[in-house]
Amino acid sequence: MSTFRFQALLPTSSEESSFDKPTYTLAPLAADMAALIRFAANLIAIYFGRRVPPGRREEIFAAVSRVNGCRYCSYLHRNWAAAVGVAPDELARLMDFDGTCDTADRADFVAIAYAQALSESDFGTIDAQLAADVQLHLSPGERRDIEALARAITMMNRAANTVDAFVLKLEDREAPSRQWLEEGVVAFGMLVGMSAVVPLWAVLARRNPIDIVRDFVTFSRSFENESAAKTASINGPAPHF
Repeated sequence: MSTFRFQALLPTSSEESSFDKPTYTLAPLAADMAALIRFAANLIAIYFGRRVPPGRREEIFAAVSRVNGCRYCSYLHRNWAAAVGVAPDELARLMDFDGTCDTADRADFVAIAYAQALSESDFGTIDAQLAADVQLHLSPGERRDIEALARAITMMNRAANTVDAFVLKLEDREAPSRQWLEEGVVAFGMLVGMSAVVPLWAVLARRNPIDIVRDFVTFSRSFENESAAKTASINGPAPHF
C-alpha cells in the first residue's frame, strides 16, 4: 500500500526557493478580522439571503484566490462553483480572463475584476480606469457586497498561504524568530480549519476524503504552473469594459 506524506501537498515549482505569496503574521490577521466584522451584515445577507447569486459568489472567490496564489481556496471554490451550477467553460473563461467580454457579461466581469483589484491593492486605491467602470456598472450596495466577499476570501487566502510558507521554513530549518512563531500560530489555526473542510466537502460532494486529497495534489501541481505563467504574462493596464 502506498503511503501519503504531507510533503506531497507542498508546491513543487521554483516557488519553493522563493515564496512570495501574501501571508499573515498575527497583527495583520487581527486587523483584517476587525475590518471584516464591519461587513458582517453583508455576508449574512449574501449567504442566507442570497443577495449575491451563489454562482457569482464562488466565481469571485475562485478569481481572487487565483490572484493571491492560494491553491487550497482555488481548489475548493472552483469545485464549489461547479457544484452550484457554474459551467466548466464559463469558469475556465474567468480564470483566463483577458479583459474582453460581451455586453451582457459586463457586470459579472467588472465585479470579478473589482474584487481582484481590491485584494491586490490590500483594499486601498485601485486603477482609475477600473474604478470608473465600477462606478458605471455596479451600485453602491453591490460594491459593498463585493468588497465583503473580497475581504473574506483574501483573509482565507493569506492564512492558507501561511501554511505553505511555514512548512517550507520548517523544511529549510529556519531559525525560530518572532515572525516564525506567529506564522506557526496562524498555520496551526488554519490547519485545524482545513481538517474540518475536507470531511465536510467529502460529504457534500459524496466523495472519498482520500480521493479529494489526491485530486488536490494533482490540482496543486497544475495550479502552481498556471499561476507562474499568468504572473509572467500579466503586465498590461487594468481591463476596460
